[in-house]
Amino acid sequence: MKHLLKLLLASVLMLSAVLVLSACSGEWAAPYPSLDEEGYTVSVKFDANGGAFKNTERVTVVDVFRPADAKENASGEKALSLLSPDDAKRGENAFPVSRINYVFAGWYRVRTLRTDDAGNPLDENGIPTAVSGKEQGYLFSDPWDFESDTLVIDPGKEYSSSEPTLTLYAAWVPYTTYEFYAPDPVSGEMTLFHTETIEILSIPTWNEKTGKLDMLNFPKRDGMTLDGVFTDAAMTEAVTDALRVEIDTAHGTAKNGTVKLYTKWLSGTWFHISTAEQFVQNSRIDGSYIITADLDFTGLYWSAGLSKGQFTGTILGNGHTLRNITIAQTDISQLRGGLFGSLEAGARIEDVTFENVTYTISSGSRMTDPSFGLLAGILSTEATLRGVSISGELLISEACYPAGGYQIGLISGNGVNGGIDHSSVTCRTAEESTDKITVAVEEDGSVTLTFLS
Repeated sequence: MKHLLKLLLASVLMLSAVLVLSACSGEWAAPYPSLDEEGYTVSVKFDANGGAFKNTERVTVVDVFRPADAKENASGEKALSLLSPDDAKRGENAFPVSRINYVFAGWYRVRTLRTDDAGNPLDENGIPTAVSGKEQGYLFSDPWDFESDTLVIDPGKEYSSSEPTLTLYAAWVPYTTYEFYAPDPVSGEMTLFHTETIEILSIPTWNEKTGKLDMLNFPKRDGMTLDGVFTDAAMTEAVTDALRVEIDTAHGTAKNGTVKLYTKWLSGTWFHISTAEQFVQNSRIDGSYIITADLDFTGLYWSAGLSKGQFTGTILGNGHTLRNITIAQTDISQLRGGLFGSLEAGARIEDVTFENVTYTISSGSRMTDPSFGLLAGILSTEATLRGVSISGELLISEACYPAGGYQIGLISGNGVNGGIDHSSVTCRTAEESTDKITVAVEEDGSVTLTFLS
């Protein structure tokens, strides 16, 4: 492939010409003699240093100036002002520089190979190359400020455009490598479970609209919900804001090449719930919920999955109330029913009030030994209930013809109340007047049905 040469005239403001040199080899073809003849003898070379101008490899940008155009500075010296390659003042001749998986730290006058105090080579993260296996990196100094720095010209010196008066090096900082640790479930010791190299690491946040935890680009763990991110193994220094590459601008190097993060997780899928709609949308029998506001279910359907299913999750009510919940049992094959079909061993409900709950057994169950209650059809003695109260009505339709072994209770069908007072729960027939069924509520909260025809 032939060498490519493009001479671009810059704006009058720059008082310079721009050489954009591209080649497939290390030798450049440039009209240096003709530039010198025209007085453009001062050249400034921009070395992409592993990066690329306009995403094109093996390109070097050189600005050439006439010493005669230099202006006198405050010290009486002749000086030239420079523009960065990507400055908007260059218009279509601007050349942004980039490098994959690196952050641009700036332009520097001095570039030296990076070593430790003993002279051993270090990579770009300051790690001995013998350990990392990477190439030797650079250390930069004397950063160039295009707003305040100028290139001083010696009026008595002869310059040649082929020999750069100044070379500016692009300094690149690699993306940060994050190491993620979590307690081992058996030993409790912090164990590495994931490594990620990235420019910006977002910290998961609770979505106010959906109630779900948005993991963003944070690593996930199956069957777990993140409960905190910390910079120390004792998990006392919490991280709440996004983490990004930090640059030591004085040296053009990374401050945080590798970062260890310690994470806390909750078992299961958790939600932060502030509206009844969120609760309905995220209802699942193994879900765990942190309630952050009172929830009104007027006009909403309580999840059939909960009212029929075997709940093993958690509801932490934080003193809030879930009110105006209406459920109708119409499935003749249903074995259990209530707010929850059953509260199984491991289920946990704390500090919540269920207010004005209406559960109607409208068609009954044709199954043997079905159980129904306002809170749950079956309440395991190994479920945890603390600070829970419930009020409402259990309605029995005359269409309810049990097959046998029917169990109905104000709190639960199997007679377990979990320490909940049933005095705020009533039970009656669904019809205002019926000659087919009578309902009797016993002192212990159990319900007896008598069918008259």
